[in-house]
Amino acid sequence: MKEIVIDGKPTMVGKSIGKGGEGEVFEIKGNSGLVVKIYNPKLRSAREDKVCAMVKEGLASKTELIAYPSDIAFDKHGSFVGFLMRLVSGYRPIHELYSPKSRQTHFQKADYRFIIRSALNVARAIANSIRIAIAFLTALINELFNIIHLGAVSLGRRSHAFRWH
Repeated sequence: MKEIVIDGKPTMVGKSIGKGGEGEVFEIKGNSGLVVKIYNPKLRSAREDKVCAMVKEGLASKTELIAYPSDIAFDKHGSFVGFLMRLVSGYRPIHELYSPKSRQTHFQKADYRFIIRSALNVARAIANSIRIAIAFLTALINELFNIIHLGAVSLGRRSHAFRWH
């Protein structure tokens, strides 16, 4: 069992519930509604700024359609390791619906009305995600313009100052 730090508090990581190319998702001991995604060590620095911006913007509270990061996860030394998110369960991957062979296995009772309704739901979810992304990007662009107006542009971990004539 592994210990991480979330919101300044030691948190125990439970069993693994999924693994992919970026990292692994674990249960949180004592909290069945949340999970933590821990990035592979080589990807952590590349993901940190993006995840921190998503948490700062509060994307997790803006929709229940996507499990956005809700908090940052650190190791005991204070280094970024991943993020906390809402557990999404009780659903099947969408490819099991749109593939006829998988549909016969996992959705035996799916008729065309069900497929059309599912397609509309996916379209609504994508539209909502785009709306949230546009608001997020607008906030980032506004912040960038404010930084430029003040004469400094932050590019990653480096900061560059400019003199305006």
